[in-house]
Amino acid sequence: GYERWPAIVVPDVNYENHHIWKDFDGEPLQYHVEYLGNRRSHGWIDTSNIELYRKVDSKSNDLNNL
Repeated sequence: GYERWPAIVVPDVNYENHHIWKDFDGEPLQYHVEYLGNRRSHGWIDTSNIELYRKVDSKSNDLNNL
């Protein structure tokens, strides 16, 4: 697998600007993202591989609550 990398959800211009694929029940399956960094790239990511960004409290250094 791949390591975690920051990204933002963006429309995919190759698929009529869709940014999400859903199953027959309307549940999200994948999101189209743009990875952040020097060489920006795009991809479709399964919802099971997405985590919301959370700010870590620098005073407590509590990394267990990510």
